[in-house]
Amino acid sequence: MTYPIAFSELYYANVISSDNCETFVYGISNTNINYRLCNGYNDDRWNGTQTSRLFAVGR
Repeated sequence: MTYPIAFSELYYANVISSDNCETFVYGISNTNINYRLCNGYNDDRWNGTQTSRLFAVGR
């Protein structure tokens, strides 16, 4: 997922899914975040296609 605004410094980033599944962030940069979400039934994960919210703090 690409941030709406690129940061020159990124202090923190995370992803929260709407169904309260576990998130697994595997890549963060000043311009984007890569993450997987679990499906809620087992330990399978895939790139986020569920509705999710991005939280990032930077400048």
